[in-house]
Amino acid sequence: MPEDNINNIRKIFYHEIGHLCVDIMKIDIVNDAYLNNLNISYISNANQNESLNWCGYVEVLPEYPYSNIPKDLHVFSSFLLSLVSGCIFQTTLNNIYLQKNDDFRDCFGRGNNCLGVKDFHDYNRIVSEFLKINEDSRGNRKLLQFMYGDIIDIFYKELISKKSFINELILITEDYIKAIDEAFRKHDSSNTFSYDIKNEQLSQLINDIKIVLDKHGIFKFINSKIEFIVKTIEEKR
Repeated sequence: MPEDNINNIRKIFYHEIGHLCVDIMKIDIVNDAYLNNLNISYISNANQNESLNWCGYVEVLPEYPYSNIPKDLHVFSSFLLSLVSGCIFQTTLNNIYLQKNDDFRDCFGRGNNCLGVKDFHDYNRIVSEFLKINEDSRGNRKLLQFMYGDIIDIFYKELISKKSFINELILITEDYIKAIDEAFRKHDSSNTFSYDIKNEQLSQLINDIKIVLDKHGIFKFINSKIEFIVKTIEEKR
């Protein structure tokens, strides 16, 4: 398998690990939620960039209705951070591992070449749901700027400064990336491929990540961002 293909696996796996790092905390905020699966898939499409043939998701069950998310600001804040964390972690880890200079907005945007296009639209949908039940906030430019821009920029800038955490997280991911690579090379179809990390394997991955999150104070860091979002929204609306 060409090296650029395993790097495509790295990119999407880093993306899903970003979601997972926040979702580990999110399930403590959202009642009865649990992590069920981390999936990495390949769907061949000759009309697009090869890296975009790779996709994935972190499955948190039960599904939480969009309209309910803004009713609790802590739930709302954890969803916002989870949605941007995929592209933030992907960009940060990819730039360090491959010595790239990718921009976060090349992932998190509405363009068809953006790996995080679904995250981008889900983020905007959740903010729209917030504005539906908080009509007085619709014309509040400072609040809108905070939700659509400042939250993302602050989280991104502070995370990329945590180099020791990022480097250790990269080490944790390598065995999983190699396992996905090996399974992909052995599978019997060149057009589609799906790899699930669930049950004991998912539990092990979560435990490994929790150790690193705790060691480098990332639990406290993410929680502080959630509390910061809640406090700022309450002050600005």
